[in-house]
Amino acid sequence: MSQKLHLHDLKMLFTSSWKVVVDIFYILWMQTTGKLQEQNSQVRVCLKVYEKT
Repeated sequence: MSQKLHLHDLKMLFTSSWKVVVDIFYILWMQTTGKLQEQNSQVRVCLKVYEKT
């Protein structure tokens, strides 16, 4: 039951904050490509948008 409940919690979290998840994956992808510094301004814009929501 704990696994099913855990998956349900993850689904609820993903549904309620899918924008945050997308931003996290985007930042992780930028880090793997080594272009995080180049897109620093773009990341800041994403953070500002997140703060407004």
